[in-house]
Amino acid sequence: MKIQLAAALICSALLAGCAVQPVYSVPDQPITAGKSLKHDQVRAAIARGAARYGWKVRDEGPNTVVATIDLRTHHAEVTIKYDARHYSIEYKNSNNLNYDGTNIHHAYNGWVHNLQSAINAELSAS
Repeated sequence: MKIQLAAALICSALLAGCAVQPVYSVPDQPITAGKSLKHDQVRAAIARGAARYGWKVRDEGPNTVVATIDLRTHHAEVTIKYDARHYSIEYKNSNNLNYDGTNIHHAYNGWVHNLQSAINAELSAS
């Protein structure tokens, strides 16, 4: 009985470590209230915020960048669209994160939350 309970607890812990959640997106996040930033200032703040957590940013058209992160065997890409008043972060692509069209490994959501926080901090400082 004790062996079965221990085995069940171990399996639960392993499954919790691989938990998936709905993909986290950031729609129309306002840029710091009361500030008027230029296009290049917003783009630079996004790049600095992304770099803070190891994301690499590349331009993909006007007012759009793609940020990528590679950790161990995991890869994630997000599209960041921006203007002088708002920015959005949307899922673009991933590898080894159990993406099924709706849900993804919980680590991805943490990475995007960190990215959002870092971008907000950089925009506030601009």
